[in-house]
Amino acid sequence: MTQISVALTKPDFLHLGEQIAQLKEAGADRLHLDIMDGSNDRRRVSYGRDFAQAVYDHARSFGLHVETHMLIDRDAIADVELYPGDTLIYHSDALGKHAHDTVVRASRRTNIPDEIKAAGKRFGLAFDIHSRPEELYDLKLTTPDGFIPLNPDQILIMTTSARMLDGRFVPDSIRKISIACNIRNVRKKPGGKYEIAVDGCMNEENARLAREAGADVVVSGSYVLGSPNSRDAIEKLRGIVSVDA
Repeated sequence: MTQISVALTKPDFLHLGEQIAQLKEAGADRLHLDIMDGSNDRRRVSYGRDFAQAVYDHARSFGLHVETHMLIDRDAIADVELYPGDTLIYHSDALGKHAHDTVVRASRRTNIPDEIKAAGKRFGLAFDIHSRPEELYDLKLTTPDGFIPLNPDQILIMTTSARMLDGRFVPDSIRKISIACNIRNVRKKPGGKYEIAVDGCMNEENARLAREAGADVVVSGSYVLGSPNSRDAIEKLRGIVSVDA
Protein backbone atom coordinates (compact mmCIF):
# COMPACT_ATOMS: atom_id res chain seq x y z
CA MET A 1 0.00 0.00 0.00
CA THR A 2 1.19 3.52 -0.81
CA GLN A 3 2.90 5.32 2.05
CA ILE A 4 1.81 8.88 2.81
CA SER A 5 4.42 11.36 4.00
CA VAL A 6 2.96 14.62 5.31
CA ALA A 7 5.12 17.68 4.68
CA LEU A 8 5.08 20.05 7.65
CA THR A 9 4.54 23.17 5.59
CA LYS A 10 2.30 24.66 8.29
CA PRO A 11 3.71 23.53 11.64
CA ASP A 12 1.97 24.51 14.84
CA PHE A 13 5.01 25.67 16.76
CA LEU A 14 3.18 26.00 20.08
CA HIS A 15 1.53 22.58 19.86
CA LEU A 16 3.94 20.62 17.69
CA GLY A 17 3.62 17.36 19.60
CA GLU A 18 -0.17 17.49 19.45
CA GLN A 19 -0.11 18.24 15.72
CA ILE A 20 2.18 15.30 15.00
CA ALA A 21 0.05 13.02 17.18
CA GLN A 22 -3.05 14.07 15.22
CA LEU A 23 -1.34 13.32 11.90
CA LYS A 24 -0.35 9.89 13.18
CA GLU A 25 -3.95 9.28 14.27
CA ALA A 26 -5.17 10.44 10.86
CA GLY A 27 -3.10 7.74 9.17
CA ALA A 28 0.16 9.44 8.18
CA ASP A 29 3.04 7.00 7.71
CA ARG A 30 5.83 9.57 7.64
CA LEU A 31 6.66 13.24 8.10
CA HIS A 32 8.54 15.22 5.47
CA LEU A 33 10.60 18.22 6.53
CA ASP A 34 12.03 20.71 4.04
CA ILE A 35 15.24 22.34 5.26
CA MET A 36 15.88 25.53 3.33
CA ASP A 37 18.53 27.21 5.47
CA GLY A 38 21.07 29.35 3.62
CA SER A 39 19.26 29.41 0.29
CA ASN A 40 18.68 32.90 -1.06
CA ASP A 41 15.73 31.91 -3.25
CA ARG A 42 13.89 29.97 -0.53
CA ARG A 43 13.82 32.43 2.37
CA ARG A 44 10.04 32.19 2.78
CA VAL A 45 10.50 29.01 4.81
CA SER A 46 13.50 28.21 6.98
CA TYR A 47 13.74 25.59 9.72
CA GLY A 48 16.83 25.28 11.86
CA ARG A 49 18.39 22.26 13.49
CA ASP A 50 16.58 22.74 16.81
CA PHE A 51 13.18 22.64 15.11
CA ALA A 52 14.19 19.63 13.03
CA GLN A 53 15.32 17.85 16.20
CA ALA A 54 12.00 18.65 17.92
CA VAL A 55 10.05 17.24 14.97
CA TYR A 56 12.24 14.15 14.91
CA ASP A 57 11.89 13.53 18.65
CA HIS A 58 8.09 13.89 18.57
CA ALA A 59 7.78 11.75 15.45
CA ARG A 60 9.92 8.99 16.91
CA SER A 61 7.76 8.89 20.02
CA PHE A 62 4.74 8.17 17.79
CA GLY A 63 6.56 5.72 15.53
CA LEU A 64 6.64 8.02 12.50
CA HIS A 65 9.47 7.91 9.97
CA VAL A 66 11.00 11.35 9.25
CA GLU A 67 12.28 12.37 5.82
CA THR A 68 14.56 15.40 5.92
CA HIS A 69 14.77 17.09 2.54
CA MET A 70 17.92 19.22 2.34
CA LEU A 71 17.18 22.22 0.16
CA ILE A 72 20.34 24.21 0.80
CA ASP A 73 22.55 26.18 -1.54
CA ARG A 74 25.84 25.14 -3.11
CA ASP A 75 27.98 27.21 -0.74
CA ALA A 76 26.39 25.87 2.43
CA ILE A 77 26.03 22.19 1.63
CA ALA A 78 29.64 21.26 2.42
CA ASP A 79 29.45 23.00 5.80
CA VAL A 80 26.09 21.76 7.05
CA GLU A 81 26.31 18.71 9.27
CA LEU A 82 23.77 15.91 8.98
CA TYR A 83 20.33 16.94 10.19
CA PRO A 84 18.02 14.77 12.31
CA GLY A 85 15.92 12.35 10.27
CA ASP A 86 15.55 8.72 9.24
CA THR A 87 15.98 9.47 5.53
CA LEU A 88 18.18 12.39 4.46
CA ILE A 89 17.40 13.59 0.95
CA TYR A 90 19.84 15.73 -1.01
CA HIS A 91 18.21 17.74 -3.74
CA SER A 92 19.82 18.00 -7.15
CA ASP A 93 18.30 21.29 -8.24
CA ALA A 94 19.10 22.93 -4.90
CA LEU A 95 22.57 23.54 -6.36
CA GLY A 96 21.35 24.58 -9.78
CA LYS A 97 23.06 21.50 -11.22
CA HIS A 98 22.08 17.91 -11.88
CA ALA A 99 22.17 15.19 -9.26
CA HIS A 100 25.76 14.13 -9.81
CA ASP A 101 27.09 17.62 -9.02
CA THR A 102 25.01 17.80 -5.85
CA VAL A 103 26.81 14.91 -4.27
CA VAL A 104 30.17 15.73 -5.84
CA ARG A 105 30.16 19.19 -4.31
CA ALA A 106 28.95 17.90 -0.97
CA SER A 107 31.61 15.24 -1.03
CA ARG A 108 34.40 17.77 -0.99
CA ARG A 109 33.93 17.60 2.77
CA THR A 110 33.22 13.88 2.87
CA ASN A 111 31.28 11.24 1.01
CA ILE A 112 27.81 12.39 2.07
CA PRO A 113 25.97 9.17 1.09
CA ASP A 114 28.44 7.03 3.04
CA GLU A 115 28.29 9.42 5.97
CA ILE A 116 24.50 9.16 6.03
CA LYS A 117 24.52 5.38 5.93
CA ALA A 118 27.29 5.14 8.53
CA ALA A 119 25.01 7.12 10.84
CA GLY A 120 22.33 4.45 10.40
CA LYS A 121 20.16 6.62 8.18
CA ARG A 122 18.80 6.21 4.66
CA PHE A 123 20.11 8.23 1.72
CA GLY A 124 17.63 9.85 -0.65
CA LEU A 125 18.36 11.55 -3.96
CA ALA A 126 15.88 14.10 -5.35
CA PHE A 127 15.28 15.13 -8.95
CA ASP A 128 13.62 18.47 -9.68
CA ILE A 129 11.40 19.13 -12.68
CA HIS A 130 14.39 20.47 -14.65
CA SER A 131 16.48 17.31 -14.25
CA ARG A 132 16.92 15.13 -17.31
CA PRO A 133 15.26 11.69 -17.31
CA GLU A 134 18.52 10.08 -18.44
CA GLU A 135 20.11 11.03 -15.11
CA LEU A 136 18.06 8.26 -13.52
CA TYR A 137 19.97 5.63 -15.49
CA ASP A 138 23.42 6.40 -14.15
CA LEU A 139 23.45 7.20 -10.43
CA LYS A 140 27.08 7.62 -9.55
CA LEU A 141 29.46 9.89 -7.71
CA THR A 142 32.32 11.38 -9.71
CA THR A 143 35.59 11.58 -7.75
CA PRO A 144 39.21 12.27 -8.70
CA ASP A 145 39.77 8.51 -8.42
CA GLY A 146 36.89 7.48 -10.65
CA PHE A 147 33.22 6.68 -10.23
CA ILE A 148 31.41 5.39 -7.14
CA PRO A 149 27.83 4.07 -7.33
CA LEU A 150 25.46 6.16 -5.23
CA ASN A 151 23.00 3.38 -4.35
CA PRO A 152 20.25 5.61 -2.91
CA ASP A 153 17.59 4.13 -0.67
CA GLN A 154 15.03 6.55 -2.09
CA ILE A 155 14.54 8.41 -5.36
CA LEU A 156 12.38 11.51 -4.89
CA ILE A 157 10.73 12.86 -8.03
CA MET A 158 9.54 16.47 -7.80
CA THR A 159 6.39 17.31 -9.73
CA THR A 160 6.61 21.03 -9.11
CA SER A 161 9.57 23.36 -8.86
CA ALA A 162 11.22 23.24 -5.46
CA ARG A 163 12.25 26.84 -6.04
CA MET A 164 8.65 28.02 -5.85
CA LEU A 165 6.54 27.16 -2.82
CA ASP A 166 3.41 28.00 -4.80
CA GLY A 167 4.52 26.28 -8.00
CA ARG A 168 2.19 24.42 -10.34
CA PHE A 169 1.97 20.71 -10.97
CA VAL A 170 4.08 19.56 -13.94
CA PRO A 171 2.41 16.45 -15.44
CA ASP A 172 5.46 15.54 -17.54
CA SER A 173 7.37 14.79 -14.32
CA ILE A 174 5.17 11.73 -13.80
CA ARG A 175 7.08 10.06 -16.65
CA LYS A 176 10.22 10.08 -14.49
CA ILE A 177 8.40 7.95 -11.92
CA SER A 178 7.70 5.35 -14.60
CA ILE A 179 11.32 5.46 -15.77
CA ALA A 180 12.64 5.07 -12.21
CA CYS A 181 10.23 2.19 -11.65
CA ASN A 182 11.33 0.41 -14.85
CA ILE A 183 15.01 0.83 -13.99
CA ARG A 184 14.44 -0.55 -10.51
CA ASN A 185 12.56 -3.54 -11.82
CA VAL A 186 15.26 -4.63 -14.27
CA ARG A 187 18.32 -4.00 -12.12
CA LYS A 188 19.85 -7.10 -10.59
CA LYS A 189 22.99 -5.64 -9.01
CA PRO A 190 23.20 -4.47 -5.37
CA GLY A 191 21.84 -0.96 -4.85
CA GLY A 192 19.45 -1.26 -7.76
CA LYS A 193 16.42 -1.45 -5.49
CA TYR A 194 15.16 1.83 -4.08
CA GLU A 195 11.79 3.21 -3.15
CA ILE A 196 10.24 5.88 -5.34
CA ALA A 197 8.68 8.95 -3.76
CA VAL A 198 6.88 11.88 -5.36
CA ASP A 199 6.52 15.42 -4.03
CA GLY A 200 4.79 18.50 -5.36
CA CYS A 201 1.14 19.58 -5.60
CA MET A 202 -0.06 16.16 -4.51
CA ASN A 203 -3.85 16.11 -4.28
CA GLU A 204 -6.24 13.24 -4.89
CA GLU A 205 -5.99 13.29 -8.69
CA ASN A 206 -2.25 13.93 -8.94
CA ALA A 207 -1.55 11.23 -6.36
CA ARG A 208 -3.57 8.79 -8.46
CA LEU A 209 -1.33 9.52 -11.46
CA ALA A 210 1.77 9.05 -9.31
CA ARG A 211 0.55 5.75 -7.88
CA GLU A 212 -0.33 4.43 -11.32
CA ALA A 213 3.18 5.35 -12.51
CA GLY A 214 4.71 3.31 -9.69
CA ALA A 215 5.27 5.67 -6.74
CA ASP A 216 5.70 3.98 -3.37
CA VAL A 217 5.51 7.17 -1.30
CA VAL A 218 3.36 10.27 -1.84
CA VAL A 219 4.48 13.48 -0.13
CA SER A 220 1.77 16.05 0.50
CA GLY A 221 1.62 19.14 2.67
CA SER A 222 -1.09 21.74 2.18
CA TYR A 223 -3.61 19.23 0.79
CA VAL A 224 -3.53 17.38 4.12
CA LEU A 225 -2.84 20.22 6.54
CA GLY A 226 -5.38 22.50 4.88
CA SER A 227 -8.12 19.90 4.82
CA PRO A 228 -10.92 20.01 7.42
CA ASN A 229 -10.53 16.23 7.67
CA SER A 230 -6.91 15.05 7.56
CA ARG A 231 -7.83 11.37 7.68
CA ASP A 232 -10.08 11.72 4.65
CA ALA A 233 -7.36 13.61 2.74
CA ILE A 234 -4.74 10.95 3.55
CA GLU A 235 -7.05 8.13 2.50
CA LYS A 236 -7.73 9.87 -0.81
CA LEU A 237 -4.00 10.26 -1.41
CA ARG A 238 -3.59 6.57 -0.69
CA GLY A 239 -6.39 5.69 -3.12
CA ILE A 240 -8.91 4.65 -0.52
CA VAL A 241 -12.39 6.04 -1.22
CA SER A 242 -14.66 6.39 1.79
CA VAL A 243 -18.02 4.65 1.60
CA ASP A 244 -19.52 7.90 2.81
CA ALA A 245 -17.99 9.91 -0.01
